Parts: sequence; C-alpha cells; structure tokens
Amino acid sequence: MNSCSQMTTSLLQIAFKVDLIFLIHGGVVGFNPFLKVLLRFLLSLELSVLFISSISVAQFSSQRGFNGSASENGKVYNNYYFFSEKGLLTNQFQNPAAFASEAFRSTLPRMAEKYNLLVWQQFNQQLPVPNEAYDRKKHFGTWIVDSRTGGCINTRGLVLIRDSKTQVGMLPGNTCTVATGQWTDPYSNKVINSSVDIQIDHMVPLKHAYIAGGWKWDAKLKCLYANYMGYKGHLVSSSGVENQLKSDSTPYSYLPPNSGYVCTYLAEWLKIKMIWNLALIPPEVQAITAAYKKYKCSSTMFEVSLVELNQQRKWIKDNYNLCDYNSAPTYPINTTSVH
Repeated sequence: MNSCSQMTTSLLQIAFKVDLIFLIHGGVVGFNPFLKVLLRFLLSLELSVLFISSISVAQFSSQRGFNGSASENGKVYNNYYFFSEKGLLTNQFQNPAAFASEAFRSTLPRMAEKYNLLVWQQFNQQLPVPNEAYDRKKHFGTWIVDSRTGGCINTRGLVLIRDSKTQVGMLPGNTCTVATGQWTDPYSNKVINSSVDIQIDHMVPLKHAYIAGGWKWDAKLKCLYANYMGYKGHLVSSSGVENQLKSDSTPYSYLPPNSGYVCTYLAEWLKIKMIWNLALIPPEVQAITAAYKKYKCSSTMFEVSLVELNQQRKWIKDNYNLCDYNSAPTYPINTTSVH
C-alpha cells in the first residue's frame, strides 16, 4: 500500500470512530455531563486530525499523483535549463561519453577550474519530448552481472557490499546474494541490518533521467546509467520505504526527511545531472533554489572541478560496453525497487 492509500485508510478509520461514538453513546450523553464534555473534546480532536490529514492527502496527491508518479514528470515544458558551461551547452542531450574525447581532454591544463552547479542557462523553447513513453524494463533493463569480473554478484549486491559498514553476510546456500550487513540510510538516517529492507535508489531516477534527455541514449548507455558505479552518489543504499516515497520524483516532490542530508542530496543530484548532461525542468530548478536557501547550504558543496567531470565522462566511455546488449537486458526478478 502506498502512502496516499495509507492516509486515506486512516481518514476512513477516524470517520468511523466518530460515527461509532455517536452510535454507542448517543443515548447516554444527555444523562452524563462528564461524558458529554469528553465526547465533545474527542470529536473536536478527531475532526481536527481529519481536516489536517485531508490537506496532507491533497498536497501529496497533487504533487505525486495517485499512481505514485511525480506529477512534474508528466508535463510538457516550454522552457528548460542546462548547466552554464560552454562545452555542455553546445552539446545538449548528446552521449556524455563524447565529452571524453581528445578535444575535451585537451582542456585538462585548467585542472583548478571549477563549475558552479547552481548556475544554469535558460532555454526558452519546449523541452524535447521522448519519442515513446517510458518503460522501465524496455529502456533500462535491470541489475546486471559484470561479465568482465567472472563473478556472480550483480550491481545491487556490489552496492550493498560497498555501502555496508560491516562485512556482509551472504544468503545461506547462495554466495551471489547479500543477506546481512549494516547500512545507514542517508535519507532517513536509520540503521538497517537486513538487505531485504534495502532498496538501491538511483539518485536521479531512471524515469526522470529518461525524460530529461536520456531517451536519446542507445540501449547500452541506458543500461550503463542503470548500473553505473563510477560515482558513489549515483546509486544509494536506501530504505525501501524512502525509495518508494521518492519514486521518480525530482526535489520538487521529494526531499529526504533527514534534514542534515538535504544539502548533500541536492549537490549529488546536480552533479549527476551535469555528468550525464541532463536538462533541468522549471519546478525542479525552483525547488532546488528554495531548498538551498532554506537549509543554508554551503556554496562549496555545489562546485565540481573540470578534472572530476572529465574523469566521470572517461569512466562512462571506458565502460560503455559494460552492458553488451543491443537492447536493455531483462531478468525474471522483481524490478519495482528501482526507479
């Protein structure tokens, strides 16, 4: 059950309780002054909760939609943004690996140069629309096993091993599947010890990446994005609850409840968008700007050096054939935990 359904159920339960009070006590209220005052208090309290909860449901539904998808991803925008860096602006929506060309590497003498992730250029034209609707399995496949390593642990397992603060335990009788460890979900700041409660979140969700320009990538690049381990912040070991709440949201519809992580979350979001040369949509830009001010983020967190950017682009180019497929790979496993 999603959060919207849970809240709706809670509202129905409250309404039922109110009706039940009247049914049970209606005949005795007039004879018991104390009970009469008590019931008035309870009724007032529950109606207040009902009112506040109804507002929360309305706000949640208006941003996320009843299907769990972020509303900002289903709109057509007449303007959009790109990072204000000349090399990016002249190559919109193209393969990010192309930036690791000799021409791009020739700029490395400017190693000390940094780019501000909060400086964008607005384009007053419609954001290009994908030529077909997003399909998680068709476009991005699912977790793969890197055939170059000769192992059997897929991307999810590798991220779990990477992020665990203790040595992981494997599933009995299955040395390819991580079962236990110690993970701290950065979104909620909760400690989790069972991999069953962990979902691997794409910091910039697959659906949003697709809409923001990834739809033009070929199958190999889409699959690489889904399984990218060249940058730690790209894939996050998060609680299943938070991953489902986030779904395909931009910062407009979701920010982590752990306020101490919000600034890092925003910086990582923007860095990944810059690495992969993805556009920003208006509500996303507005939300990031507002959160940056609200949480008093440090400006230094929103800087990326040219050399770091180049290293990421080179990693993309060097690992382009990680997914050796002509179409996104699919396996008979549950893929609902990845967006």
